[in-house]
Amino acid sequence: MIFPHEVGDSVSLVERQITVLREKHSKLESQIKEIIEFARVNETLAKNIFKLSSRLIIAKDIKKTFQICNNSLKNDFDIDVSTFILFNEIKAYKNLTANNFTKLVSNNDKDLEPFKKFLSKNIPYCGRKKKSEYNFLFIKKIKSQIKSIALIPLGKMSELGFLAIGSFDESRFHPGMRTDFLLHISELITSKIKSL
Repeated sequence: MIFPHEVGDSVSLVERQITVLREKHSKLESQIKEIIEFARVNETLAKNIFKLSSRLIIAKDIKKTFQICNNSLKNDFDIDVSTFILFNEIKAYKNLTANNFTKLVSNNDKDLEPFKKFLSKNIPYCGRKKKSEYNFLFIKKIKSQIKSIALIPLGKMSELGFLAIGSFDESRFHPGMRTDFLLHISELITSKIKSL
């Protein structure tokens, strides 16, 4: 059956409805693709957290724990650089020496002053810091390449220290991003440290 409609500049009601439906369909299709991509990313993150937890279970000492974490962050999570800022007052760290991915400091070190707000909370910080603060967080040879960071507390109010991770991509870590996976990583590492 054919429905006649006016020809020319005027558009029939049916044609307008079809156009509106096409736009809605296109929008829904785009949203579905976004949801699928989001689910894929979450699945990958969950698998990587599972890998990290499996490896941490077999770590026998604190040095091996931080080696496993550093390797996992680089290889599984594609982190450009990471440093564990650890408070040397913690008994579990007594046999640990500083290296490229661990730094031992006093919990009242003057260089921690710019991080006081972060240290007083139980949530990760994502975004950018002053370049001078990168000097404290990361090894010298790569600090100039870092464009965004995440700071992850270890223990309540960072009682054990914190993990600083840096990216050469300025959009990798930003204030509006979800931090639930960062908190899962924090809980895993904190639990392992406390068990040693």
